[in-house]
Amino acid sequence: MALKRGFAPVAFDELAWQDDLRKASKSARRIGEETRSRLEREGQAVDALFACDEDARDGTSLPGCVKVYIPPPGGPLGLVYRLAKNKDGRLYLDHLAFGVRHNPPGSAAESVYLMAHRRLHLSGS
Repeated sequence: MALKRGFAPVAFDELAWQDDLRKASKSARRIGEETRSRLEREGQAVDALFACDEDARDGTSLPGCVKVYIPPPGGPLGLVYRLAKNKDGRLYLDHLAFGVRHNPPGSAAESVYLMAHRRLHLSGS
């Protein structure tokens, strides 16, 4: 896929993505599906990426990970990526999690950061 300058390719783990959508509201699922379709066609704008905290106040640790807000510039949803390398050595953004950035106080639902933390650390990366 030839991407415009300033855009990075994105890959999605199908099992993780389906898990993300299952946990999402109907409107978040729609937004997620539209976002994924666009990202697979166009890639992720690099200037929309923000570094994740290595030691966040919610107890998550996402070293080397980046996030985007959906919709920009500070929407309630987010995607967390880690940087990965394919077989030919090219870098891409590997989807770790999609979902609500911050749930209301008292909510038992996992934030996108908690999902990403769990997946990152369970995978041994």
